Amino acid sequence: MFSLSGYAQSNPALKAELERIMESDQVPRNEYVAALRAQHRDSVLIDRLVKTILHNDSVNTVRVTEILDTHGFPTLAEVGDINIAVWAVIQHSDIALIDKYMPQFLDAAKNGDLPKRYVATMYDRCEVWHGRPQKYGTQGTMDENGAFVPSDLLDPARVDEWRAEMGLPPLEEYIRQMNRK
Repeated sequence: MFSLSGYAQSNPALKAELERIMESDQVPRNEYVAALRAQHRDSVLIDRLVKTILHNDSVNTVRVTEILDTHGFPTLAEVGDINIAVWAVIQHSDIALIDKYMPQFLDAAKNGDLPKRYVATMYDRCEVWHGRPQKYGTQGTMDENGAFVPSDLLDPARVDEWRAEMGLPPLEEYIRQMNRK
């Protein structure tokens, strides 16, 4: 990730709010993944984490859409790299919201306010959800052995070229990384 932590951001209140949103988005998700990786059989814990994730997503989505609708995508100069919280919340929302706000994310990446790799992930998610082949190979499923397998690709011969343009490693390296987790 990138950081402007050494520079004053022009909207400290929004920055603090986005820090809280990011924490409420990521902490229960990380706990959920850890519980699954540990093959935790405590269904009460899993159920509690899922309910927390869904509740937080609902609350965060309302606020983040308000920010995007009234303010636009927060820039690095305004809030620093915590602007990624806006991307994370929309990435975890439904396809209609991703479609609606994709132009703002594309502009943010073009302006250097959001790493292109995040837009590539969001773009692929949209394509897969719409039943179309993905461009960058960021979305996939697990096979019967638990190995990551990318969903259908738009053009396998060009996928690494497109990935490089978005700051992503070659697809084979990404697959290896996903399967080490």
